[in-house]
Amino acid sequence: MRTNYYTLPESLQYSVNGGEWTKVIEDEEVSFGGTNGNLRLRGKSSTGTADDKNKNNYSYIKFGNNTPVACTGDIRTLVDYENYDTTDTSSARFCSLFSSCTVLTTAPELPAMSLADYCYYEMFEECSSLTTAPELPATILARH
Repeated sequence: MRTNYYTLPESLQYSVNGGEWTKVIEDEEVSFGGTNGNLRLRGKSSTGTADDKNKNNYSYIKFGNNTPVACTGDIRTLVDYENYDTTDTSSARFCSLFSSCTVLTTAPELPAMSLADYCYYEMFEECSSLTTAPELPATILARH
């Protein structure tokens, strides 16, 4: 996994195979899968992984090999991993987070009920291995 960003949340962390949580650093290579174990991400950022004022300033994740990647769990753990099930998501954006991840086979859960404008904008653009769209139960949508 590599991350590039415009506004990578300072609090974004990863853990491989249930190990220690480590701060994600721009363009850092993180090895996972196979004998290395699973990758987990978490964070604390009310704006998610994108700028709160500009949908074009966003963080994104790239997987560097051709091994299929299943992303599981609740996307809200990137907003507040300690209280994700009750966190306010009305300002959180995940624009282009997995854009062009051709090895992504499964999307994370997107259970937020209140969405910011451009919340999931191009989140899965060109994810050609993603065969099932995640459920979108949101009842409060932003204007855009």
